[in-house]
Amino acid sequence: MSRSALTVLRCADCGGELAGDQERVCCRSCGAAWPVRHGIPFFDDGTPYWGEIPQENMRDIVALARERDWRGVEAYLDEKFPKRKTFVYGDMRADWRFLLPVQPGWRVLEMGCGWGTHTMALARNGAEVFSQDATAERVEFLKHWSARQDCSGVHPVVCRAPRLPYADESFDLVVMNGFLEWVACAYPEDVNPRAAQLAFLKTAHRLLKPGGYIYVGIENRLANQYFRGSLDHSGLKYTSLMPRFLADAVCRRRKGQGYREYTYTRRGYERLVRSAGFLDPRFFVPIPSYNMPETIVPFEDMPAYMSYARRTQGGAQSGVKRLLSKLIAVPGFTRIYRMFVFSYLFTARKNG
Repeated sequence: MSRSALTVLRCADCGGELAGDQERVCCRSCGAAWPVRHGIPFFDDGTPYWGEIPQENMRDIVALARERDWRGVEAYLDEKFPKRKTFVYGDMRADWRFLLPVQPGWRVLEMGCGWGTHTMALARNGAEVFSQDATAERVEFLKHWSARQDCSGVHPVVCRAPRLPYADESFDLVVMNGFLEWVACAYPEDVNPRAAQLAFLKTAHRLLKPGGYIYVGIENRLANQYFRGSLDHSGLKYTSLMPRFLADAVCRRRKGQGYREYTYTRRGYERLVRSAGFLDPRFFVPIPSYNMPETIVPFEDMPAYMSYARRTQGGAQSGVKRLLSKLIAVPGFTRIYRMFVFSYLFTARKNG
């Protein structure tokens, strides 16, 4: 473990300072210890695998990265998962960083870092990034990728919310891209999902330096795709649109567990982050989605949004779409239409 990492990492049990070497990190206060593997501290070692590709394939890719066979990694992705290559290496996925005054030397915490696309985009611009994920294979891939790019300021960590092993007021920015909607799944079943998300945001607030920022990329609860039958995070149709109690009852009947994956409208997200103590929430519409943004439009910029709406509905063939292409020229209608976009990006800051 690097000394710079140990100045930020804390005991996941008592919050005490840590000492460490290449095999483990130990709490100076309570004596708790966690293993270090491939230079990565494992504060969680029992989370089931989750990833965009099957675990067997992910392990193949990690084995190639461990051997520094990066041509082999790219060939493997090209052959088996060609669409994932842009997802992994596409810096434009992190274009939200230009919405914030990110500077070289900023210390960033990325929750749910996945393969590390956002982490690497930030690190290549001089940020020091603590990259957290519960899936060990993805974290190890990032460890080898950052070493290949000589990004010594990347510190991958295996851990699971809500136990976060970091010192208070350590970060200039906390990143949650496709993460907040899953937070409640890590809390006990008797904890209300919104209460779990609020508690987690308050923890993020505590970890930020005064004046620090959060960034969140997430779906809109009222996304038009859900009205057309797209699956919600629950794995079922229409649960995002239902009253929470009804969605919970449907999930219990169909899946044997409650509805935990809460998303919100723009106003709902604003209320949530303000309740956690954040100021100045700013919302943007990523096109086509927060995970692969080609264009980012400020939510309040009606001319820009109308231009997007016309472009996406241009050349419509069906009668309904032709009618929609005419209606979007009416500013009042577009104000309603934008409430049903697929996802949002938003930022907010801590006072200071």
